[in-house]
Amino acid sequence: MGEPDYPAFVPPAASPPGWRPALQTATASTLAIACSELILPNRWYWAAFAAFVMFRETRSRGESVAKGTAFVIGTTAGLVAGQLLATLLSGHELPSIVAIVIAVFLAFQANVIAYSVMVFWITVILGLMFGMMGYFTFDVLLTRLEESAIGVASGVLVACLVLVRRERDVTEEADTAFLNALRNLVRGAAAVLLEGKPTRNLASHILGTGQRFRELEAVAASEQSSFGMVRRERLRRRVMVLGACENWGRELGTICLRSGRIEDAGLTKIAADALARTDATLGYLTGAGSKTAGAVAGADTANNVVPAGADDPISHAVHLLLRLDAALDRVAAIRDERASVR
Repeated sequence: MGEPDYPAFVPPAASPPGWRPALQTATASTLAIACSELILPNRWYWAAFAAFVMFRETRSRGESVAKGTAFVIGTTAGLVAGQLLATLLSGHELPSIVAIVIAVFLAFQANVIAYSVMVFWITVILGLMFGMMGYFTFDVLLTRLEESAIGVASGVLVACLVLVRRERDVTEEADTAFLNALRNLVRGAAAVLLEGKPTRNLASHILGTGQRFRELEAVAASEQSSFGMVRRERLRRRVMVLGACENWGRELGTICLRSGRIEDAGLTKIAADALARTDATLGYLTGAGSKTAGAVAGADTANNVVPAGADDPISHAVHLLLRLDAALDRVAAIRDERASVR
């Protein structure tokens, strides 16, 4: 079985990935500056910054809007906390410096966890710094909130009107990228298990599959916040099953990095059938082939042949293949269910 390299991500032809966010950012920032100059001309750069961050590391309209909303929420909460802390520590330079250092640390940590929490701590830092410099007033932070709202409103308008990318399209692209990466991983495992040929790129396929799934999780979370309950539930089930596939694929690849060819003729036949069905199902899901049937039945039959508690890595690898086979058949069923209701 061959091992072609599939592209990890296929951008839409009409809008190169580098130009779409750049044009959206430029347009939103220009609109934010213009609106700020008309309404609140004092600190227009805060409006421009709010518009700018909305399109940083976002891939769809929903992600941009969600990031802008988080920016306003974090700024609002930080406005209240910054006012309280700046008032409490006013005239106390050393405690203010200590509080700023702590807030910087918490902002850095929050960047990984929640964007709105990071913005909250940044707003608190601004309040403390203004207090130390002696010209802190509540109006300063209030102006930041107002300018942020102008910037986010400009960004939302641009995200919904200029070079729009729907959440569904981005999710489908990420879904296809993950399935292609998983197909590369499965084919690499097949080369080891059936032919005894070590796959040079198997480790990179394991890492790539994990990365593609994390990207899929991120864009799916954005789409789940934008659609009705039925579609959200269908997408949630699909991502949950694909997450199991990613776990099993990673474990299968790890075993194949340490093991060799299957020697038992019965296991070889089971693995070959499961690999063929899995490869065909992945081809169907990515639009590169037709659907196969019998994955669940095949798994049930094989479970009677391979002991469930076997400690042999090769037997465990075959079990993982059977789980992938059945799970991907379920993913195909979810896809067909979705297509039938469109």
